[in-house]
Amino acid sequence: MSGKLAGLVLIAGGAAWTAAAWLRLCRLHLRTLGALAHMLELMQGELQTSALPLEQLLKRLLPRLDEAARRFAASLIAGMGELGRRSFSEIWNRSLDMELPELSAAERRELEGLGAVLGRYELSRQLEAISGCRGYLKQQQALAAQALSDKARLALGLALTGAALLGIVLI
Repeated sequence: MSGKLAGLVLIAGGAAWTAAAWLRLCRLHLRTLGALAHMLELMQGELQTSALPLEQLLKRLLPRLDEAARRFAASLIAGMGELGRRSFSEIWNRSLDMELPELSAAERRELEGLGAVLGRYELSRQLEAISGCRGYLKQQQALAAQALSDKARLALGLALTGAALLGIVLI
């Protein structure tokens, strides 16, 4: 009986750990959205005051960025050496894929649309695109934050209920 009880405890622990890991990914997603929205806010401010080339702009912003946005900006800066062989949009999209896998498909599409505009059109259109993308990211962040507590209860409830059902079957 003690072996079955130990197994049940391990199953419950594994289920709780899995739920906690999933919730950590949800929180990472929230932080990433916030970091990207902040990066776009800083970009917009810098472009309004000093229309720097994108590489210089990103280098200036790098120390003020949070972790996810810093990784993304560093990847963009590193990719700028390929600018003659690849378009900025391709470098932007590759950096999105490599550095921000936690983004949803819709969030990625919104950011890809921004990458297609940056450095390509007149400043007013770039600023408008940044503002629109930043608004979208903030909206997604607010929706995800609002749903997080419900997701936490659901994930832990499902994990422990599944562990209890498995325990009933085993014992």
